[in-house]
Amino acid sequence: MAYAISVGVVAVFLTIYLLLSRPIKPRYARFLDDEAFEAGAKRLVRTIPVPKKTGNISAGAYISWIKRSCFLMKRKRYLGEFDDFILSKDMLKQFSDASSASDLPSVDGVPRAVLLARYCISNSAYKLSADRIRTVLETQNEWRTLTFCEIDKMEQAFKFAFLEDLAALYAKLKTISKGYDLAKKYISQPDSVPKKYSSFVKSKLFLSICAKTVGYKADFYANLLEGYKSAFKAEFDAIMSSMDLVQNTDFTSFYSPLEIYDKYEIFSSASPAAKRNFLTLAGKISDRENLDEFLLAVRVDKYMNTASSGHMALKRFKMAGRCYACTSQYEDMTMLGAALSSHYFMDLYFRPAGRKFSNRSITKILEYDNSFEPIYKFRTINFGFSTKDNRIRFSPQMPDCVAEADVVLELRGVKHTLHLRRGDQKALYVGETLVMGVNSLALGNKPLDITLVLPRPTDNDPSRSPQ
Repeated sequence: MAYAISVGVVAVFLTIYLLLSRPIKPRYARFLDDEAFEAGAKRLVRTIPVPKKTGNISAGAYISWIKRSCFLMKRKRYLGEFDDFILSKDMLKQFSDASSASDLPSVDGVPRAVLLARYCISNSAYKLSADRIRTVLETQNEWRTLTFCEIDKMEQAFKFAFLEDLAALYAKLKTISKGYDLAKKYISQPDSVPKKYSSFVKSKLFLSICAKTVGYKADFYANLLEGYKSAFKAEFDAIMSSMDLVQNTDFTSFYSPLEIYDKYEIFSSASPAAKRNFLTLAGKISDRENLDEFLLAVRVDKYMNTASSGHMALKRFKMAGRCYACTSQYEDMTMLGAALSSHYFMDLYFRPAGRKFSNRSITKILEYDNSFEPIYKFRTINFGFSTKDNRIRFSPQMPDCVAEADVVLELRGVKHTLHLRRGDQKALYVGETLVMGVNSLALGNKPLDITLVLPRPTDNDPSRSPQ
């Protein structure tokens, strides 16, 4: 009796789940030429209202649907027809964080970043390019600045849009698989097919499936079925290839306030974790003051030029032979200003939680992963070097149209020459000597002739400037 009750309860909840679960909607894609694509992007961003934090999306339902579809299509009855569409667990894992996009500013429950991703994918026939990603995101920035949280999770937003397309593709494949099940019944007992399938059994697609099932090798039927499979496979390959492009894209280059913050050497040389915490606070301040994040960056920049920037409350007391200092700072623009005015306070306020604090300037740490590349709307040349502590450090940003540039530096009466060149890979030379393993050089009394080779831009580089 207990088992019967358990089975009954499970059956009831399974029925409720199937009734309430959202059906997979068909997805349509087209390819617009560059001019029409850009015009459509401009219309889209102007129709999206100011978003609110009311996201209501879930990647779990799509992932479960795809897993179940893959499991069913691996059965022997389908003669291996769907083997090219079976996703492994590792391939599905790359979509597991797509639900985190739900926290982003949203319109009617859909994150604005997902709306942009959908447009980019569906109007490129699933074949994304770095140029199209740039067009959509920069068009949005020109209208309303994308927030840092949107930029930080833009990859997840694209993943969710890809999940929707994959689920719709598997829904079409499931229809084909049902055709195989129906074909076996139709071949053995033609009158046993339900009336609701009467129109389907007369279609050329169903007849080609029947021919495949019984081993009939007429070219007409074989080519018809292969045509459907080839179209689905092309769609599948385009989605997976575009996913690779998205995962290799550094979306931080599209966060427009970086062109202001990166002017400050303290910010540009900070660790990625400190930058992320800094920009997260800037986003919170922007929300609190209902101010565009780019305009907030402009205010911070003006604030840094005033005499009041960099002040903070400080209390000191001595105990047990030690001197203790306690600082406090409101989480507002003054905190951002204090961090931009001192390497020490940038590390103090925005270092990752749980890490041991070090009073060394971050610029003394020669190796760090800078994952926040600045974006420059006017494609200006940023020579990007620092001569702090009599050492020269490099982080240049040059538009792809600049092939080479020469700079003469004069420090304490000594002139040093810096040559920026293009090459196959990054390299640093002093005179004719290749210097490896360092990203800074000591500047002494002897003039140095320095050559920094920068990699040539590629078509897949999303930070390329337009020609």
